[in-house]
Amino acid sequence: MSDHNGCLESEQGGGEKLLVVKGALQNAITRVLGGWKVSLLAACFPSLAQDNKDFIETIRVNIVEVVQKALLEDFDAIIDEDIVKALEEFSTAVKNSSGPKGTVAWRPTGDPELDMMAHDAKILRYEKQHLLESLKRAKLASSKAQEAVEEGYKKCHENQMEIQKNLSVINELLETSQAINEGHISDLCQTVFSRPSD
Repeated sequence: MSDHNGCLESEQGGGEKLLVVKGALQNAITRVLGGWKVSLLAACFPSLAQDNKDFIETIRVNIVEVVQKALLEDFDAIIDEDIVKALEEFSTAVKNSSGPKGTVAWRPTGDPELDMMAHDAKILRYEKQHLLESLKRAKLASSKAQEAVEEGYKKCHENQMEIQKNLSVINELLETSQAINEGHISDLCQTVFSRPSD
């Protein structure tokens, strides 16, 4: 257990918060395992508890050490793999990022009111930029919708013109058909009335 404590404390690149997290995990594990009393094992092994209480205590101490070491190694591996790796990637990304030229990093002035105003101004600038981008997207969507409406009106007008054209053809056909029918009726009437009566 002491070797592992040294491993946790000697980690270089961790930072104070990481060490605090590791220390808190170690304390929590120690407290949980400290609750494993001899009476718990004695209840599981009543014959050993009566004959050899020291043996039960030895088993308990060995189990606690093995479990504590395994848990600390697991937590250490999780922290190393997940947190430290993520911190290193973030640090590399920050170093490699090319921010706006001439930008001065904000530092607290010590005056809470000024610091809050500076923080609010930064948030408001971000929100303003976000709103401007949203407005730009909305205008683009609106112009596309307007184009679609105008295209629809154009097609509707073309369809109406086509309908008018077809209607004029149909009207001409109807007039011709009526004229033919009237001519046939007239001829038929003349034929019927001009027949000699029997």
